Amino acid sequence: MSTEINDLQSKLLVNVDRFNEAVAASTFHDRLRSNQRTPIKFVVIGSDADAIEAASRLMDKGFYVNMTAYPAVARGKAGVRIVMNASQTTDDVEMLVEAIECTLNEMNQPQM
Repeated sequence: MSTEINDLQSKLLVNVDRFNEAVAASTFHDRLRSNQRTPIKFVVIGSDADAIEAASRLMDKGFYVNMTAYPAVARGKAGVRIVMNASQTTDDVEMLVEAIECTLNEMNQPQM
């Protein structure tokens, strides 16, 4: 049997851990809904309109994220959903966190 699945799962966990570490050191650490070792992440933005704008700006920067709003989340707690994967590099993960931080700063989003 191939060990590819084990290798991919290990790489995914490395990316998840790196994302969590980078977010913990960022100015938006309080916006991350969970720092669990899961590949699906959610960063709270606030209003639906702001979440749409943040998702659009991140897409313009080359990062595919999904905007999530009510009824999937509480009103006023819209945000961007990020799915980590094993094919991302450490640089990709770090650039994503930097892009989120830059986007929030561009939008004048205060810490929560």
